[in-house]
This record gives sequence, C-alpha cells and structure tokens, in this order.
Amino acid sequence: MGLNFHFYVLIFHSMNKPPPYVALSFSAQMHYSREVLFGVFEYVHKSHPWTYITGGIGSAGWKFPVEAKACAALGMFADEAFVRNMMRRNIPVVNVSEKKQGIGTARVLPDNVAAGRMAAEYFIQKKFTNFAYSGCDDFAFSKLRHHGFEEVVRTAGYECFSLNFGHGKWPRDSMDPLPEIGEWLQSLPRPCAVFAHGDDQARRVLNECRRLNILVPDEIAVLGCDNDEIECEFSPTPISSVSFPLRQLGFEAAAMVDLLLEGKTPEFATVRLAPSGIVTRRSTDIVAIQDPTIARAMRFIATNAVKPISVGDVVKASGASRRYLERRFNSILGLSPKQEILRVRVGIAKRLLAQTSLLMPEVAEAAGFTDAKMLSSIFARDVGMSPSDYRRSVKPPGPTRERRS
Repeated sequence: MGLNFHFYVLIFHSMNKPPPYVALSFSAQMHYSREVLFGVFEYVHKSHPWTYITGGIGSAGWKFPVEAKACAALGMFADEAFVRNMMRRNIPVVNVSEKKQGIGTARVLPDNVAAGRMAAEYFIQKKFTNFAYSGCDDFAFSKLRHHGFEEVVRTAGYECFSLNFGHGKWPRDSMDPLPEIGEWLQSLPRPCAVFAHGDDQARRVLNECRRLNILVPDEIAVLGCDNDEIECEFSPTPISSVSFPLRQLGFEAAAMVDLLLEGKTPEFATVRLAPSGIVTRRSTDIVAIQDPTIARAMRFIATNAVKPISVGDVVKASGASRRYLERRFNSILGLSPKQEILRVRVGIAKRLLAQTSLLMPEVAEAAGFTDAKMLSSIFARDVGMSPSDYRRSVKPPGPTRERRS
C-alpha cells in the first residue's frame, strides 16, 4: 500500500486582468485524480499558461496571496465546512468528487449510474443469469454504481445479490484474506457475474477466488470500474473494467473554473460524463454456458481466436463429435462454431479500433484475420459498417448536464 496523501498547489492564471489563483486539491495516490489532472493540464496547454505555486490550506479555506483579485478552487472536496467557508469568501469551488454529493458551486463528475447500467448490460449480453454487486456503502459513487447495476438486472427479470463491505475493514496487505467476502462468494449461485465498485475491490474479490480455488471466469466472472491499468494488470487475474474518459472530465472541470472566474454562472450546475466503454481482460472473458462441452469449446475459442484455428481444432478441444458440437452450438448460441470464431475475432477488432491507433493491417493481424480485406468484409457484414466508420463512431458520448434547481 502506498502512502495516502494529498498535494495542494496554487496556480497563477496569467491573463490581461488581475491574475486569479486556482487552488487544486487531489489525492496523488489515486488513478482517478492523476487522470483528471492530466485533463486539467491539457486544458491549460490549449488555453493559456498557468504558473504553479505551492501553497497551504487553512481552517477557513485556502490562504491566497494578498494581491490576488480573483480566486477559485478545483479538486476533490468532501469537507462541507471548508467549501462553505470558501463560498462565503466568494471563491467559487468546482468539485470532481462524488463525496457529499459533490458539494460546491459546480460539479463535473462521472456518470456512475450509467457505469452500473453498462456493467449489467455487458454481463447480460454474455448470457449470465446470476448477478452480484460488491461495493462499499461508505462511498457515494459505489451506491450510484450499485443502483444502476441492480436497476438493469432486475428490469431483465433477474435477482441481484450484494455485499457492501466498509473500507474500514480492508486489510493493509493486498493479499490478506477477507473471510466476509470469501463466505459471500461461496454462497453465490454459479456461474455468477460480479460487478465491483472499483478495480481495487475487484482485485479483493479475485484474491478471495484464488484463495478458495474458485475458477475465474468460469465460476465467478469479475468486472471492475475506472480501468486503472496498473491495478487491473497486477491482479492475480487481469481485471476487465468499465472505463471513463477521465482526462475529458478534467478538461471540462478546468473550463468550468475559467467560466466562474469570468464572473459567469454556468447554465448547468452538474456535468456528468458517461463511461466510454468496457475493457475486457481475463476476469470476464467468457460466455456463461451450462453445457460443459460447449463451455470447453467456448474457452478454447476465446483463448485461441487470434491464431489460425479451424472448426476441427475446436472439435478436438471440446472432446465431442463435430455433429454434436454443431447442433449444440446452434441450439444454445444460435451460431455455428465457425461463426463463433468470427464473432470473437470481430469483438477483438472492435476493441482494438476503439482503444488503439493501429493501422487496419495491424488490427487484422492482431484479431486473427488473414488480412485487412478479410477484416473489412466480415466486419461490415456483422457490424453494419466498415472498420474505419466504426472507429469514428465509438468516441465517448458527450456529457450530460443537470440544470440548477
């Protein structure tokens, strides 16, 4: 566990008017904070230079230089008294934290309910019928993600099991056992799709699966949130995760600061950015199938689709006859084994198109197609648009905005 600390800086905002100062407050340890800050810096570089000056925080709020004519604060604020003190001094506050419902004069936040909905839809598409949420009621964002997830699961006609495990019970060592989570996992029907409130919580769940010899993703599939790549890749099983455009969030928050510094009142008190998609890694890389023969075939395809495999290879891996395999695939999935191989390859291509800048021949090779022409032909047939058009279409949706009451 790294040190838990915050850093504070003052920013000198150079303009053709008395220079305003902007105070930043973020947790340097958090993936969320770092990504948001990169977005703030991008805004600064594209708009006008800010000079950074170290500073401190007092009981009544930030101590700004006496010559400062205009000031603002941007960051993750949970201390309501501090924010109120700043606002009494006519210092606008832009909050990027869901804590205390994002107190401040303006808020730029992730759409956490939408993240939960996206997670549920993702698992439903993978044909799961058992669902669970692992969160922490101490965190407002966790409650919202839980709400969105359970809403979609119940609307689809399924039950949603849940365990909200307070962060005060988390162990200091990342591999220490968590019996409460382990007991809960053992009580779940299987196969079960588990959505965790964050990637760190997903790792705790996966640690318990490993300790109890629960197969991932065969018995328990685990999806995190925020797509902290370090957290996701360091996990015993690499974690699939809902991703947010956090740098865009930082950019929007910095723009909001400038608007307030100009003396304008934002039309929308809260801006929420929708999740940009789900990054699939090993922890959910499966379709929930009860038939063990078909499940073996599906695992083989998922693991080897990028290789030049044939239906014969799938038949051999399944241990069944080709006739049985073809019949059961059509009965359960409505697809042939060949169509499933292509479906998986198209899915890999979609992920590469959305998340990388690889050229089409490189995408084709990485997704298991013989060449870019074959990729284009099958992709257009299955998706209804060319790979290039798809790449242009998957930009994250614009932010939603909540008017002032």
